[in-house]
Amino acid sequence: PSTGRHLMVVRPEKLRLVADVGETGVNVLSATVGDVIYQGDSFVCYATLKDGRQVTLRDYCRSDVLAKLPAPGEPIMLGIDAQDIVLVADQ
Repeated sequence: PSTGRHLMVVRPEKLRLVADVGETGVNVLSATVGDVIYQGDSFVCYATLKDGRQVTLRDYCRSDVLAKLPAPGEPIMLGIDAQDIVLVADQ
């Protein structure tokens, strides 16, 4: 295994909104919504993590998680499955 600093890379379509942090095998990040673009059956959400980093989420409009699209300024939780995380060396 490599040592040192690494960056976590995740494709936007691999992030998803989660309603419950208790899902097994899911890493959860807290973020604040910046902008949301509705695209019919899906949406794109631009958000800011607590450390100030920007993230982009592409997800489907699923009634099991979304009663409505997130609004700018709203806190959200982003779920990432462990197998979807790629680590790259931070040089």
